[in-house]
Amino acid sequence: MATILCPSGHRHEVPEHFGGCWLAADDPREVPVTLREFDVANELLRDGADNQTIAKRLYVTEDTVKSHLKKLLARTGAKTRGELVVAVFRGRVRLVPMAQAGGVFWNATKAPLGPLRGI
Repeated sequence: MATILCPSGHRHEVPEHFGGCWLAADDPREVPVTLREFDVANELLRDGADNQTIAKRLYVTEDTVKSHLKKLLARTGAKTRGELVVAVFRGRVRLVPMAQAGGVFWNATKAPLGPLRGI
């Protein structure tokens, strides 16, 4: 296990294979995500839940969770779910939940996920 210090000052233990953060920017990069992608990310960040557990918690199929994770990785530029976790924990990426209305995305909560909402 490795210890990560998030921007709020809390220490979190994550598996070694989560690796380092690939993002070098000092300022957090806001990444718009759908409300369901936000839910999936929140479950992953909360306790490192696997796809099956996330699916049960959100009442969706495991394939749906995999689809949302693929989209999250593409939007953030992360190569693995571990890189995504580390980037959010370190405050490098802030996931902003967006709702779609009339083909336009807007911020649904004004409460971006990052560094660790719900933990």
